[in-house]
Amino acid sequence: MVFKAYDIRGKYKEQIDYEFAYSLGVSLGEKYKNVLVGNDVRIGSKELVKPFIWGLLDMGSKVYYAGTISTPKMYYGTKGGGYDLGVILTASHNPKEYTGFKVCDNNVVPLSPIEDIKPNFSRLEMQHTKIEEIKNTKILDIPDINFDPIEDYEDYHVKKFKNSFSGEELNNLSIAVDFANGATTLAEKNIITRLFGNYNFINECPDGNFPAHEPDTLKEECLEQIKDTTEITGSNIGLIFDGDGDRLGLIDEEGNTLKGDIITAIIAEQIIKDINLKKIDYPECEYECECTCHPINKSEDTKDINDTKDTKDTNNINNINNTDDMAKKIVCYTTKLTKDGKPCINTPKIVYDLRCSNIVPELVKKHDAEAIKTRVGHYFIKKLMHEIDADFAGEFSNHFYFKEIGYFESPLLALKYVVEAMTDNNMKLSELAKQYEVYYHSGEINFKLIDKIAQEKTIETIKDHFKDCKIETIDGISIYCNDWWFNLRASNTEPLLRLNLEAKSKKQMNDKVNYLKSLII
Repeated sequence: MVFKAYDIRGKYKEQIDYEFAYSLGVSLGEKYKNVLVGNDVRIGSKELVKPFIWGLLDMGSKVYYAGTISTPKMYYGTKGGGYDLGVILTASHNPKEYTGFKVCDNNVVPLSPIEDIKPNFSRLEMQHTKIEEIKNTKILDIPDINFDPIEDYEDYHVKKFKNSFSGEELNNLSIAVDFANGATTLAEKNIITRLFGNYNFINECPDGNFPAHEPDTLKEECLEQIKDTTEITGSNIGLIFDGDGDRLGLIDEEGNTLKGDIITAIIAEQIIKDINLKKIDYPECEYECECTCHPINKSEDTKDINDTKDTKDTNNINNINNTDDMAKKIVCYTTKLTKDGKPCINTPKIVYDLRCSNIVPELVKKHDAEAIKTRVGHYFIKKLMHEIDADFAGEFSNHFYFKEIGYFESPLLALKYVVEAMTDNNMKLSELAKQYEVYYHSGEINFKLIDKIAQEKTIETIKDHFKDCKIETIDGISIYCNDWWFNLRASNTEPLLRLNLEAKSKKQMNDKVNYLKSLII
C-alpha cells in the first residue's frame, strides 16, 4: 500500500516502479495542465522522474522541471510560479531503498493520496499502461522541456535574515551543519554560505546512497556526527536536515538535541512577539469596529479589550473610551469582530500537533494568543492553517510551517526565529531551551506489531484500560490522567504504533512509559 495519508511512498522498483510513475503522471495530467516537477537526490527519484514527466506530457500538460531540489524549494516555486500543481519525487527521511511523491496544489495544500489521487490513478492505470514503450524509449532521458531554477528562493531567505540581523551578528555566529547528503546540499547550502561567516559543514555532497547515515533528524544514531561536530568546532548552534529538507533538527553548543516541541515553543513565542510589536493598524477597523467589540471564542484565557493585565501597550488600551475617534486606532491582543462579523484585529494563531509538550499551549495562551491542537501530518496541518489563517505551526517531528512564506515548511525561517530568540534574550541555545523544558517528555517510542488489526486492537485495549481518564481521539488516542498524559497512534508511513508520553517528573515519566510498554508488548 503506497498511498499513505500524507504522501505516496514505497520501495523503489519493488512497490513504485517505472510503470507506476508513468501511470501517476497520466492520472495527474488529465486534470492539471501546468505542473512544476522536481526530485530529491535518491537514485529512485532521479530515475522515476523521467517516466512521470512523460506521463504528464502524454496528457497534454505543460511541465516545468526544477531538477534536484528540496521540498520547501518545490513548494516555494509552486506558489510563486503560479503552477496548477507541484510535485517532488522524494521519500523524505526514509532509508535509501524508498522513493515516493509529494503533491500539492497552487496554494501548496497537499493533495490527499487516498482521496484526491488514488481514485483517478486506479481508473486510468490499466487504460494507459505502456510499460514496454516506457522501458524502451522513455526512461533514458528527461525530455526537452522548460526548466525553472526558482532563483528567488535563495534571495528570499537571505533577505529575511538580513532584515533581522546585522552583518556583524551573522558573522559572529558559528554554525555546524549536517546536510545528510540530501537535497539541501544545493540551494540551502548556498543560502547558509551567503549568510554566515563561520560555518562547518559535514555530509555536504549530494548522494542518494546516504553513506554517512539515514537522512532522519529524529533517530539518535543519525545525530551523532552533528553533535560531535558542533562540540568540536565550538559552534553556537548545530543543525541537521532530513533527506528532502523539510525537517530541521537543532543541537545546542553542548551537543544536546532540542526536541521538536521545544523548538516549536521558542519559535511560537518569537512570532507572537513579532506580531504584537508591529502594532498593525487594520484599515477596516477605522469605520466598522466599536470600542466594545467582543473576542471570538471568549474563554478564561482571552481578555476583553479593557483588560490591561499582561499586555504590552497598556497606555493605548487604557485610553480607549466610547468615542468614535478613539476607536479608530487600537492595539489589542485578542481577535475582535467588526459590526458585520469580520475580524478586526487578529489574534496570533499557533497550531501544534498533539504529541507536543504542554509547554506549547501554555506559553501561547500566556501571550493572549490562540493555541490550536491538531492531528499529526503536513496534509492535515496545512489544510487547517489555510482554513483558520494560522501564523505558525510546529510538529514534534521537526516540521515548522509559516504563514509568511505560504503556510508551508521552511527550516531556514525556523533557524532565523531561533537565532532571533537567542539574540533578543542574550542567551546560548542551551540556556534558551532550558526555559521551555519544564516537563519530562518520553520522545517518540515505536512498537512494531504484526498488522493494522493488531494495532487497532492494542489501541482499543489501552483505551478501555484508561476509561476513567479524559480521552481524545483526534489521532489515535490521547489520554490525560491528572498530571501526566500520553498519545498512542498508528504511523501513517510505517507499520508501527507510536507512543508519546509526558509527565511532571522524570521518575513519573519513566514509570508510566514502562507501565504502558507492559500493556502494549
